[in-house]
Amino acid sequence: MKIVQLIIAVFVSIYTAQAQHKKNIDRSWELAVGSELPRLPIMDVLNDKTDKVDLNKFKDRLVILDFWDTSCVTCIELMPDVKKVQEQMGDKVKILMVTAQSKQAIQKFFRNNGYLKERNAFLPSIVGDSLLHRYFPHRGVPHTVFIYKGTVKAVTYADYIKPEFINQLIATGKLDVQVKNDFNDRVVGQEPTGENVIGRVLVTGFQPELAADGGLPITQDPNTGNFICRINNAETLGAYQRLFAQLEKPKFLWIPGRIIWKVKDKNKYRYQEGSGGRNLWKSKHAICYQRISRDTLPKAAMAEMAIQDLNFFLGLNVYKSRAVQDVIVIKKVEGKQQKVAAKAGGQTVEGAESVAFLLDLSGLYPPTIDESGYKGVLELGAYDSLEALNEQLAYYGLQAVMDRREIEVMVFEERR
Repeated sequence: MKIVQLIIAVFVSIYTAQAQHKKNIDRSWELAVGSELPRLPIMDVLNDKTDKVDLNKFKDRLVILDFWDTSCVTCIELMPDVKKVQEQMGDKVKILMVTAQSKQAIQKFFRNNGYLKERNAFLPSIVGDSLLHRYFPHRGVPHTVFIYKGTVKAVTYADYIKPEFINQLIATGKLDVQVKNDFNDRVVGQEPTGENVIGRVLVTGFQPELAADGGLPITQDPNTGNFICRINNAETLGAYQRLFAQLEKPKFLWIPGRIIWKVKDKNKYRYQEGSGGRNLWKSKHAICYQRISRDTLPKAAMAEMAIQDLNFFLGLNVYKSRAVQDVIVIKKVEGKQQKVAAKAGGQTVEGAESVAFLLDLSGLYPPTIDESGYKGVLELGAYDSLEALNEQLAYYGLQAVMDRREIEVMVFEERR
């Protein structure tokens, strides 16, 4: 399979089946907010003063457990910020990362991770854990638990590892934050779906009791027979992206250069990375959508109706169009140059179309299109600019240049 096809398949699966894979997890040991933490055995830890940690010694302090694993990009990106909080708060709090992965695997990861090395962002991490995972089961990481004076005070998101929330808990003994519940399958507005309900559409803001649910899952209520189509706690932009993906298999990513904003404040409709935490943002701006009907239709037809519903109720006009935009074009050039030594961190890809997709995926460049039609295999080292990339593309008779082209765009327009 070509790498571009593989990547597109991954993004389609994210858009359409984000919450479908839910492995069975034993919740019989689960500790809820208000529960006292039982006495715990001494555990293996990395990056701490010693290689063992006894959580029982922190009974009179605030402990934050932040569950993670090496496949969680968000977890790793947040580590420098979490370390700054630990340094700022000092002995007021003990922050411990927790992973089920082995000590050997985590040691190797820390040795090889350049991002954390550059930022000196290594945090104490309990390794090879199974017990804490049983007390605080979850389906997704990061998964964050606040424990104060031996009592569970919050099960929430890593966004809340901030001085203001730590100080609030120490001062009042309480913490008012969003609850993270990976096991809540409730559907917003499902309760009033009695036998006499023929159909309805419901659009709301953020619903804290609902787990985020992307794509456009369609379920049937076993009691009424009604079909329920929904999107839970999504960015508005993300909801439209998923819906358009149902209409047509995506051939590219909706990166900023492919979106035309005609709104007063686009930050209401999409989260800006680095602006303070995605889940904090969602609590103010996320939306929920639900359509209930006696009959169901193919996914594409349901997606089309959902787009119309959201446009109407949100006062928007969001649609696909074409516009001339600044782009990067991959072209053929005459002759081939000598192959340059590949830098570390590279990869092998099939076809110039894959190179275009990877440039889009990086988020660092304008939309990229391939006009070369090159289908061969390319071995590319790491690059940090178009110039560095072109040094390598020249060997294959290719070049990536800035230009302007008419491309497919998403227009995001407010009606009022």
